[in-house]
Amino acid sequence: MTMVALFPDTQRVKDQTLKTWVSRLSNEDKSRAATLRGDQRLREFVIARTLLSRLAEEKLGATVRILSAPHQPPRLQTPAGEIIACSISHSRDAVLVGINTEGDIGVDIESHREKSVDRIVARYFWADGQAQFSQQSPGTEKAWFYREWCAREALLKFGGEGNLFGLLAAPLKLPPGTSIQVRQNADLTLAAVQEGSGPLEFLTADPGEGMELVLTRRGDGLPDLHRAGTQALGPA
Repeated sequence: MTMVALFPDTQRVKDQTLKTWVSRLSNEDKSRAATLRGDQRLREFVIARTLLSRLAEEKLGATVRILSAPHQPPRLQTPAGEIIACSISHSRDAVLVGINTEGDIGVDIESHREKSVDRIVARYFWADGQAQFSQQSPGTEKAWFYREWCAREALLKFGGEGNLFGLLAAPLKLPPGTSIQVRQNADLTLAAVQEGSGPLEFLTADPGEGMELVLTRRGDGLPDLHRAGTQALGPA
């Protein structure tokens, strides 16, 4: 079972709610939060931890412990001691988390920026990719760029090896036994690479009226983020 949850706007969380969520962090995460510089980094960290815990509670039916180690992706530990793969990403005010009970997972989210991406493509993308980019219209070239970028960022978080620019220099190639989904709207692109080929459940999170996060699944997950799919990516 693979689940991905999006919190699209961290600024919607009130300061008092954020303080309450900080108080609920594990001692390890409280210590880490104390070292973070800047209000936005702290906000993203606390919301990501809270969203991950809430997703696990609702979909796994368990209160989990989030395990963190230097230079290692986070992991979830259930009360029974089971270790479950998870992944966290944030961009500007958006936070994305994912859980996979069947194997590893890597997620990435990117907020679309106004600046031109032409120079990045010309410098780092593989030759056929540059040709594909040149064939895009002004209205589609940025969407194409973020699909390719986001997919590789998610793959990096999945495998934990290599570097982004090395992946951009070649067509996307997934490890055997993995699958990817990419979703996109005018403002955001998100990608999830998972071990296995089962369906991904997409949810959105809202701070609600009180101190609890509310997870919502409408239709196939995120009605405002159409599924770009693997066919939109560079050839393997």
